[in-house]
Amino acid sequence: MRLILETSDRIRLEMVGDDFEIVAEKADLSPYHLLAGSLASCTALVLVSWANGAGLDTRGMTLSVSWVVAEDRPKRVTHIDMNLYWPGLPAGRLAAAERAADLC
Repeated sequence: MRLILETSDRIRLEMVGDDFEIVAEKADLSPYHLLAGSLASCTALVLVSWANGAGLDTRGMTLSVSWVVAEDRPKRVTHIDMNLYWPGLPAGRLAAAERAADLC
């Protein structure tokens, strides 16, 4: 897995290789990146497990996570969006993949 820090409020998790690496594109690592990365990696691992059981190929699967931090104190995440990109997923399996992803 490769966790890519795209901006101060967005990460992308790519399913590549067997190792885990963090790549900073335009942002320094922050607790918010780690929070989003933990959600994305949990979701990815659930989806990989589900896909293996269903005989589906996970190559190319990517999860993008963005978040909004409150302007006032205490600083906190008020909203998280996660989008799944999975080019090899048959269209008829998308709803099932989304249900599996919702387990995280």
